[in-house]
This record gives sequence, structure tokens and C-alpha cells, in this order.
Amino acid sequence: MQVEDVLPQPQARTHTNLFHSCFQHLSWYHGEVDHNIAEVMLRHSDEPGTYLLRRRTKMHEGFVISVRLIHSVSHFPVYVTNEKKIVFGIHQFTSVDDFVHHFDNEIVLGTPSGQVSLKRKYNKNVPSPDVYGNIVTESCFPNSAQQGNGIPQISYEGYLTKQGGRVKNWKRRFCKLDGAEFKYFKDIQERNEKKCLDLKTCLGVIWDPSRYGKSPRKFNGGRIFCLVFKERTYHMYGDDEIASEKWKQILEKVLVFLQTHRKTLEHQ
Repeated sequence: MQVEDVLPQPQARTHTNLFHSCFQHLSWYHGEVDHNIAEVMLRHSDEPGTYLLRRRTKMHEGFVISVRLIHSVSHFPVYVTNEKKIVFGIHQFTSVDDFVHHFDNEIVLGTPSGQVSLKRKYNKNVPSPDVYGNIVTESCFPNSAQQGNGIPQISYEGYLTKQGGRVKNWKRRFCKLDGAEFKYFKDIQERNEKKCLDLKTCLGVIWDPSRYGKSPRKFNGGRIFCLVFKERTYHMYGDDEIASEKWKQILEKVLVFLQTHRKTLEHQ
């Protein structure tokens, strides 16, 4: 069950702010992060049932329990009512302590792919491995030469259809990957890019986990993938399934390298 699938319940911003302050001491409370960032974070763990608590973003008040499944992440709403109660599933809690103690025991939740047990909290103070949980060597980039700053000189370009930021329409853009920079242009003849994204600050690349990146009308392209940054998630897709897969695969390799060698690159 995804968060946006649930009809809004009576909520109060003042109570949400109050509970937000009370949750700050919890090691598994991650504040206001969106569903894409939560998915990237939970993919650090290979153990299904790893979960975290976060505050809802955008229009709605309340919180979310995000849970790592075997092949995906599910999000379960935690409502705050006008009566200052916390509602999670069929349970209502009149205090933060009661709500927190509820997770001291193993909880079983139903998801579209079956049941999942909440087994381990994802703590914000525990160092995480790289985004994809493995070690990358330069052999992943057999056709690339090293730049002076140690970043592999990967070049890849082609057209992608990208969703806009403020206006959620879809436009075809010529995109170019150059080392740690991802640029997109109005078309292939354009010399000045519309945007240059620094992949050193990118949190990860994932397939669109739900219906948040709504496909355009008459959609016939490849599967939508997301470049996740703290400040924004970029939704895009190739002209067909193979193109989307290729772009995602190459971006993954670059991001894994940057994650693995982050400390070295920061000192250069």
C-alpha cells in the first residue's frame, strides 16, 4: 500500500510538528525525506523487513513507515488526528511512548506482494555502505580513461524523455553523460545545456518505484527511471526498454564508483 493511495484523514499541522520534535531522539527517525530518498536509503540493506520512520512531505501531514521488501520498498501512512492521536493501521496511540513501544515487538504488515515482518530499524547514525552495497573497480569501465581528478572519463549520450520540475509535463531532451556530470539539452544542435547535474551529489538511480512519476499520455517508451538528489528527483525514460536499461546501467556504474571513492575524491 503506497502512501498516496490512502484517502487523507483528519490531521493537524501543529500536532505533526509536536510529534516531529518528539521523534528527533529516535535513531530510526529520518525527518522529512521523500519516498525516493527513503528507497535509496533502505536499499543499503539486503535484509527484507528493515524499516524507518519519516515525516510525510508535500501536501499531507503525518508520517510514514517505509519498509524494505525483497525487490522493492513499501510505504505505510502514520496519521495524526485533530485529537492528537497517532494512527497506524488499526492501532491508535495517545502518546509517543506508546507508539514507539509498539515497534519493540515484531510486526507483520500486508503488502501487494505478500506479508512482511518489521525486523530491523534503519538507524540514521549507522554508517551505510555505498548505494549499491558492493565494491567497484576500474574494470567496470574498460573503455574509459581516468581524468586528472581520478573520475573515469565515461561518455554516453542520446535522447531521453524527462519530466519537468514545476510543470509536470514530459519533453524529449538530448542528454549527455560526461564523467561525473549529467547534462541535458533542448536538442542535439543546442550547445548550451539546460541543466548540468553533479552526480557526486546524487543519492542513487532507481526504477520509478510507484505511480509518482506518472507516464505521459500515449506513453510508448521504455521503463521510467529516477535520478535521486536530496533536493529533487528527476524522472526520465528512453525511447524503448533497451535504451532505458542501458542508461540506468551506465549511471549505476558511475554512481557506484563515486560512492566507493567519495573520500578520496573529496581530498583531491
